[in-house]
Amino acid sequence: MREPKIYPLYLTRIDKITIFAPVIIFMLVGIFFGLSLSRSMGRGPTPFLAFFWLIPIGFFWYFILTTPYRINVDPTGEIEFISVLRKRRVMAMEIESIKPQAGKFGFLVVRTSQGKINLLNQFDGFHEFITHLKASNPSIEIRGC
Repeated sequence: MREPKIYPLYLTRIDKITIFAPVIIFMLVGIFFGLSLSRSMGRGPTPFLAFFWLIPIGFFWYFILTTPYRINVDPTGEIEFISVLRKRRVMAMEIESIKPQAGKFGFLVVRTSQGKINLLNQFDGFHEFITHLKASNPSIEIRGC
């Protein structure tokens, strides 16, 4: 039996710093803001405002932690998109299209019969993956890959 083919996400150190540093800084500012407001109760805005500061940060963390960092292609045709928070398994025949995400440079949307998967367009061997996918599912619509 053949081993699954693995396509890892390629991010340089500067890419990781560019992605994570601003979010961590904004998160720490929100926490500091919330703590300082809770100590000055009655003399300024409520700590509830810090909560509104942290909501977009939470959504961004969710986006980062659910974005796949690895794609495994099993010889049986099953494709597994692995992120920190979840694994999504689909068969090659279930993938309908792979297209760039509107308004987000460097992101792709994989539409499947089960929903959509957002990907960074930075996987090692991604063209090989696309070629294999197109051979397995000729009806797939591929744009901008």
